[in-house]
Amino acid sequence: VVAVLFLSTAISALSLPLNPYPKDNWFGTQYLLFGRFPLTDDYPPIAVPAVFYKLVHWLALLLGADLRGEFYLAGVAQNGLLFGSACLVYATCKYVSAKQVAGPVALLFLLIVLSTGVAQAFWSENVVLLMYAAVLYLNMRIYYEGDADSGSFWRSAFTSSVLTGLLV
Repeated sequence: VVAVLFLSTAISALSLPLNPYPKDNWFGTQYLLFGRFPLTDDYPPIAVPAVFYKLVHWLALLLGADLRGEFYLAGVAQNGLLFGSACLVYATCKYVSAKQVAGPVALLFLLIVLSTGVAQAFWSENVVLLMYAAVLYLNMRIYYEGDADSGSFWRSAFTSSVLTGLLV
């Protein structure tokens, strides 16, 4: 199942065109992380997607990529985020349904999201979907394995809480 999810994501990453400057300019929020910028747009500069794009920017600098290369690197990274989301949906579905249902549900989730072109659009949704999927998975894990061991419970609860806070 994971191999099929990966193959679907790779095909998307290599075949769909990029749109790095959508109307809401999430890609540009990385430049607002440090400093004060009065009278800028209404997006919060300190947000997880802005940090994600800044990390991609730094990786592109390390690789010596130009702006075009940075866009392609970000596109591949966003597809990777969606792959991670699909894997977490798969793991979550294995908790709440028959194992035979988990694979098709995760693949359907991935194909629907990829069909929107969101992985090529440089919006915040890719990061947010991964974080929501992680919170859902962690909470299902707590619910179904809550009495397994105290350390695992608290790590999952803490991680889920931090992710929920970052989503805000």
